[in-house]
Amino acid sequence: MVTALVHKSNLPLNQKRLIIEKSLDLVAVGTIADMVSLLGENRLLVKKGLQILNQSKRQGLNELVKISKGNNTKKLEAWNVGWQIGPRLNAASRLGHANNAFSLLTAETETEAAELATELNQRNLDRQKITEEMVAQVELQIDPKNVPPIIIGLAAEEQAWNEGVIGLVAGRICEKYYRPTLIITRIVEGGKTSFKASGRSIEDLNLIESISEASEFLDKFGGHPMACGFSVESEEKLEKFKTKIKEIATLKLAGKELSPRLRIEAELPIEIINLDLAEDISTLAPFGQNNSQPKFVSYNLRVDEIVTLGFDSQHIKFRLSSAEKTFAKGIWAISFGSAQEYKAVRVGDLVNAVYYLDINDFNGRREAQLRLVDFRPADNIN
Repeated sequence: MVTALVHKSNLPLNQKRLIIEKSLDLVAVGTIADMVSLLGENRLLVKKGLQILNQSKRQGLNELVKISKGNNTKKLEAWNVGWQIGPRLNAASRLGHANNAFSLLTAETETEAAELATELNQRNLDRQKITEEMVAQVELQIDPKNVPPIIIGLAAEEQAWNEGVIGLVAGRICEKYYRPTLIITRIVEGGKTSFKASGRSIEDLNLIESISEASEFLDKFGGHPMACGFSVESEEKLEKFKTKIKEIATLKLAGKELSPRLRIEAELPIEIINLDLAEDISTLAPFGQNNSQPKFVSYNLRVDEIVTLGFDSQHIKFRLSSAEKTFAKGIWAISFGSAQEYKAVRVGDLVNAVYYLDINDFNGRREAQLRLVDFRPADNIN
């Protein structure tokens, strides 16, 4: 769209090219945040866009980067956009109006940009709190000893869950229980109650196909195999829809093992991991939708050292080495926000690890580093 608009203008060719190139930071942010496929042309646009983003003169993005990354001065990667910048921009429309995000991106002064970035950051914190509260309310409706094939969370009669976050709640519940999940909120207007919903799914169930089979009870619906949205005009239709979708999900998921799976690219002996290998893998970036960062696994590792990091010591690092090669050089593995989860791990423990292979660039020193995905005792292969 940017290219089309610019080419319609009467600007000189060199100015057109400059405007298009300088707009690629927004292209990268939009592509990543909207979870668009990072293959082919999109990957090239995002790769160039991240370069522009890292030297951006756009005041709004500069301030948003500052407030989302804290004192971290490392260059921005796709995951920073997906997990730090994107959620703050999206918070504008989830809990208010998208115009605030637009105003931030078009801010011309540092003062204006800083104020808007602070506001969006606060909205994102509010969004996180609301999401946590709703997840807790949905979990009260789930029997952990008898989780159904499809989870349907419905706001109670006195509740009206925020429409802007029901998709996030569905994603959280789906990920935790590995079940397709529908989160339904009530909309009360003029004394009449209708319902809106958002759903997330697992690889074992095509959600939009399943929803289509029960669409006779829906007012509107849309989506794709892994996510959907729909509305229902009456409680009677909702009850009929719930009955039908439960039957469909039960039939389609019969005999399938409903447990999370990790797609692992390869097993790596820990002693062959080095900076050269990490840099080779980084050439496949930017990672994202349809171009996932590869996960690797290493078995029978020894924990040689443990360090906690962060303001509240919420992050944790382990120096790992091969238990079978006594003099093999160790490598650091980090897990963000997991210090409590791994508090029982002790120096000398033998573990298996699934991880991303990253590069730690700190104070001018570059070295390979593992970013943990899963970490468990070496005798536990399940």
